[in-house]
Amino acid sequence: MKKIIALLLIGVLLCSSVVFADGSTIMIDDKEATIAESMGSVKNISDRTFVPVRFMLEYFGYTVVWDEESQLVAGYSDDNSFFALNIGAKTLFHGVENGETKKTEMDVAAFLDETEDRTYVPLRFLAEAFGFLVDYDEATDTVIITSQTEITE
Repeated sequence: MKKIIALLLIGVLLCSSVVFADGSTIMIDDKEATIAESMGSVKNISDRTFVPVRFMLEYFGYTVVWDEESQLVAGYSDDNSFFALNIGAKTLFHGVENGETKKTEMDVAAFLDETEDRTYVPLRFLAEAFGFLVDYDEATDTVIITSQTEITE
């Protein structure tokens, strides 16, 4: 009986590591984007790459604010552009310098990893909202993000 329980526990652990494995390297315009350990990690969940929203927003020069009561994370920049989303919601609000506010639906919701106290979003979705092209190299487990200006140069 103990062997069966041990085998079941090992099986559950192996399955969960496949579903919720940390991993992928992120390259942005040919530079590796490293997430500081204190900011969270890359999470691969069901063939999707998730990153801490604070990491991405700060990487692109945004100031990030968190409202505990409404579970809202927002980022704003000096040019008056902003991003805002709620934990558990699939809607991303973003505004651009001309004052227009856009509402974009994600196919999966942002989530809060309570062990890290970090909000995670799909990397592809957020990068594309910033106007970047996103590709994935399966052989090296690398997400490749390229700005439109890099392509035209």
